[in-house]
Amino acid sequence: MDWLSVIMEEYKSLREESLTAMQTQQSILRFGTATLGIVLAAGLNLWEKSLLPEFVFLFLIPLLSYLVIIIWVGEVERMIRAGTFLAQLEKKVNKAFGGKPEALTWESWLRTKQNRYLFSWDDVPGNDNVRLLKFLKDDLKIKWVENAEIEKSEDCITITKKNNSLIFKLNKEENKVILTDAKYKINFFIFKISGVGTHKYISKEEDSKLKIYEDSKTPQLHWNYRAILCIFSLIALASIGLGIYRVYETICFGYIVIISIAEVLLLSAVIFWYINKERYLKRQ
Repeated sequence: MDWLSVIMEEYKSLREESLTAMQTQQSILRFGTATLGIVLAAGLNLWEKSLLPEFVFLFLIPLLSYLVIIIWVGEVERMIRAGTFLAQLEKKVNKAFGGKPEALTWESWLRTKQNRYLFSWDDVPGNDNVRLLKFLKDDLKIKWVENAEIEKSEDCITITKKNNSLIFKLNKEENKVILTDAKYKINFFIFKISGVGTHKYISKEEDSKLKIYEDSKTPQLHWNYRAILCIFSLIALASIGLGIYRVYETICFGYIVIISIAEVLLLSAVIFWYINKERYLKRQ
């Protein structure tokens, strides 16, 4: 068996794994949605019973929602992991054919189509100032950058305005540019994210200029994947809200423990959402 045959067998195997992961995602969502619907109906039918509705809405439904999300996210990661490796195999196969038209392109296309030109490193400060600030304001939602000052050293671009600052740091060895915000933090006590965190971009030498592009090494999740994360997180939060309402509707001293546990679950639900938001919804 020659080299190309071995590569193609591996390609077929990984392609099958990617398709299987997609099918498993659909099965998980169908089964999870049906199960949650049944449990929700049972909880509503038991509304007048003592303790049973609280157990269903404060514990069972949130835990089922978390379980569905965790298993589903695992399959999404499996699909993306296989697709990333397939893109590398496509490059090897296409390279083996020399100057002929590319034979395998799908996974590579999914990743390269998201490469968006941002600005020229050599033209900041300069002609690309407006382009850079517009990207920061419109895409990263950083409102304070309007009319901000831009300074550049050999490997850093610093954007400042009053007490706010952003730094683009160039890594020539890895052909990357990293955007950092020293004020980035997550405050779980007031459920607030401030700052823009860390973003990675790629640099390419084109027409004797260093141009900066979005890093599409890891494809961004489609909007429906984001919607699924939101929906199941909101189901968990809504269920906890119903449970708390039920507790206060039949309040007694013995329920104080249940209320405390519900508040812990509510906090964990919000933290879980922020973790998924940071990991899947932000640019890599």
